[in-house]
Amino acid sequence: MRTDKNSAFGRELQRVYYPKLGVSWVVSEEPFFPKWSWLNSLRLRGAFGASGVQPGTTDALHFFAPKTSNVDGTDAAAIVDSALGNPNLRPRAGARVSRSAARPACLEKSHQR
Repeated sequence: MRTDKNSAFGRELQRVYYPKLGVSWVVSEEPFFPKWSWLNSLRLRGAFGASGVQPGTTDALHFFAPKTSNVDGTDAAAIVDSALGNPNLRPRAGARVSRSAARPACLEKSHQR
């Protein structure tokens, strides 16, 4: 389990958790697996993991910008919203699943080409 607390998240979000799980099985160590001279180990693997992409450092903040405004024919100082921000901002999350079978470099020289 990985956790992340980032100041770029909105103030409503305290911490994000990213779970992960991986399993591995060395099939060649099972009694039913045939014994071949050219293969001495075979492993099957699987994994699941979650991850997230963090927002920009100021994406949750509300910003204002100065502007000149015309009031009754006279220029006057004003401020306008330049970035609304999102106090509920969360990381963009995703999940990944991977599978593989691995055979270590265990071939005998007589079987290599």
